[in-house]
Amino acid sequence: MADERDIETRGALRAIVQNAVAQESPLPSEKDLAALLGIGRSSVREALIRLEAEGFVVRRHGAGTFANPAALDVAVRIDRTAEYADVLADAGVAAAVEVLDARWTTLEAAVAASLRRPVGSRAFVTRKRWLAAGRPVMVATDVVPAWRAVEVDPEWSVFAIARALTGRGTDWVSSWIAPVLAGKAAEELGCEPGVPVLHLEQLGVTRDGTRCWWANELHRPGDLRYGLVRTVAPDSSASS
Repeated sequence: MADERDIETRGALRAIVQNAVAQESPLPSEKDLAALLGIGRSSVREALIRLEAEGFVVRRHGAGTFANPAALDVAVRIDRTAEYADVLADAGVAAAVEVLDARWTTLEAAVAASLRRPVGSRAFVTRKRWLAAGRPVMVATDVVPAWRAVEVDPEWSVFAIARALTGRGTDWVSSWIAPVLAGKAAEELGCEPGVPVLHLEQLGVTRDGTRCWWANELHRPGDLRYGLVRTVAPDSSASS
C-alpha cells in the first residue's frame, strides 16, 4: 500500500494537473515541481511515470509534460487498480465501506480453479458494500487463499489481506467484464432484481505469476459514469 507521503504527492500533482488543464498550459518542469512540492526530483519523476501510465499526462522529450483534460472527466476509472473507496474519493464522492460478511472457508471447485489452488484448501472470504454519498454502488466478494495462519482485519483492502495471508504483493489485476442483472444482490445494491449492473470478475496476480486473490464484483453505476483512459502508442499517433 502507498505511504502517506506518496498519497500527498499524488494528490498535489493531481491538483497541478487540474490547474494545467484550466490554464491550457504544460505542467511545470520536474525541477520546478520538486521545488513546489518540497520533494526530490526522483520522487517527482516516479509520480509522473504513474500519472502517465494512468493516462493523466503525456511527457514529450524536449517539449514538456502535458495534461489530458478528458481524463479528468472520467469519474470512475475501471482501468485503474486501487481500493474502490480511493477511486470514489478521487472522483470527488464521499465514500464508505461496510463489511457484510467475513469468515474462514474452504475453496470450492470454481474459485479453486481460478486461483490454481487445491479444492478444499483454506481461504478467507469477505463480502463488502461500497457507498457513494450514502447510496450503495458496489458489492464485492473477495476470496484470498491462506498460505499461513495469521489474523487479518476484514476491513482491510483485498490487497492488504492478500499480502498478510500469502506474503506477496499484488502486481497485476486481470478483469473480465459483463453486464448482468442485479438478481440476488439487488437488496444489497438497493435496487430491483431486474436492474442491469456491471459485473467484474477480478484476479490478483503476483510478479512471479502466483494468483493471490479472486473477487466477484457487482457495480450499480447510477449517476457515476464509468470509463477508462488508454494511452496511444507514440508510433500510432505519429502515423495519423
